[in-house]
Amino acid sequence: MTSGFAIVRWALAGVVFVALGVTSMFLFQLQPVIDDVFNARRAGPVWITTRLQFELGRLNETLAEFANPALDIDPEEVQLRFDILWARYNLSEEGQEGVRAAEGTEEVEVLDRLIAVLRAEEETVFSLERGDYEEALRLHDVFTEFSEPLNDYTIAAKDEQAALDHAARTHLVSMSSSILYVSITLGVASLLLSLLLFLEARQQRRNSAEKQRLLEESRQAYKAKGEFVATVSHELRTPIASILGTTEAVNSGALGKIPDRADAMLRIAQQNAERLGKLINDILDFEKSDTGDLSYQMEPMRLDEVVEQAVRINSHYGEHEGVRIEISAMDRPLPVRGDASRIEQVIANVLSNAVKFSGESKLVQVSCERIGGVARIAVTDYGIGISPEFSAKVFDRFSQEDGSSTRTFGGTGIGMSISRAIVQAHDGHLHFTSMPGKGTTFYIDLPLDEQAQAAA
Repeated sequence: MTSGFAIVRWALAGVVFVALGVTSMFLFQLQPVIDDVFNARRAGPVWITTRLQFELGRLNETLAEFANPALDIDPEEVQLRFDILWARYNLSEEGQEGVRAAEGTEEVEVLDRLIAVLRAEEETVFSLERGDYEEALRLHDVFTEFSEPLNDYTIAAKDEQAALDHAARTHLVSMSSSILYVSITLGVASLLLSLLLFLEARQQRRNSAEKQRLLEESRQAYKAKGEFVATVSHELRTPIASILGTTEAVNSGALGKIPDRADAMLRIAQQNAERLGKLINDILDFEKSDTGDLSYQMEPMRLDEVVEQAVRINSHYGEHEGVRIEISAMDRPLPVRGDASRIEQVIANVLSNAVKFSGESKLVQVSCERIGGVARIAVTDYGIGISPEFSAKVFDRFSQEDGSSTRTFGGTGIGMSISRAIVQAHDGHLHFTSMPGKGTTFYIDLPLDEQAQAAA
């Protein structure tokens, strides 16, 4: 049945397309006439030539006023009107299509005479000084001679436009009956096509119900997967916390001195437990951000203080990796509204990446500055940078520039995705710039708390 629907549908669609094609052909035949009308209008029979006449009148009026000693007109007024008249001439000469209105008529020759006079009198106009009344009267007489020819030119241009309009209307009327028959055919075919589409839509609704059922089953399976991951992650937290607490206690010397060899092994165990704990936290945050359940405690805070605390905490990790983390610039205060622990989580993630990829420079610089209505945190490393090919994938989930099993740098590839979700929840923007081989700077932009700023 579906196959039969498709055959008839395509047949009716073919009729509709043919009818549209015939209509388009008729309209295409009319297009040259319409183009002529548009070109004539663009050349300025209604507006451009009228403005040319108007500016000529304004120039003559200003010249007459300048020649009257009682009015004390500044010569710059005459020069301004002269410049405007010249500009109107240029527009009349060029039009918008490079074609003058009423081209080929006797009246259009007035433009050639006008430009000759404009060029000849330009130096005189711009050398006018107060008291040059006779010169102003002479110029008035010169330009007054163009009033009647310009009026004739405007009439000729309008006649040209009227002729084109009449031809277009005549052509349109002659084609209207043909278009009417084609439209009737198009309407009947469209009606039949609509009926067929209705029948086909009814069949598709039945198929859609089945797809909806399968979709709901897949959603339930996805939900069950998320609950399973969350449950397993929560269950793993307890033994990991126990292992981490025990190793920290032993390494701190609370249970007495232990052999150096055992001490080294216990420190490795502590580091791996910390990595596993971070991995579990990332997985939980990932699931929550995926479902929109990531919670926030929004409240006023000092971003500069949060940054300093994050740098202080992560400096130990940097020292372990032989990398120095320093604050290069800090504006105070920087009041924002947000979840301090979540923002600190973002900074820690960006700092962790900067330390890992700092390269031989062994330096990471952090700044926190006010830029307009935004507080910007910048974390810069001078390491290997990010390749152009990977730049578009930095914030994708599970993305690693080196995704092989033997990659140099560890990580799950979800940290930046989570960080972007957190920053966006604060109406902020997480972005970066990078030059391969020279380093990378990540920017965390957060809107300043306007109420806190006003109170301050």
